[in-house]
Amino acid sequence: MPIIEKIIYRERHISIDCDDGETFRLPYSALQGFKLEKGKAIESLEYRQIREESEKFQCREKSYSYLSVRARSTFEIL
Repeated sequence: MPIIEKIIYRERHISIDCDDGETFRLPYSALQGFKLEKGKAIESLEYRQIREESEKFQCREKSYSYLSVRARSTFEIL
């Protein structure tokens, strides 16, 4: 089970560093939803949920930055 080593608060998200070298970027709402804190061991089911939420968040952020340049079609985004 990975253990949370560090929680970094950024402007738009939080970064979670684990002892296995993995870093997650999550929205602030996930901090309370998953009850994350430094030193907490993450069980496998919760680890998969956190990874999935992190991937969704990063995709959303990438889409927002991509769309902020100019209007794009659905085809361009996919």
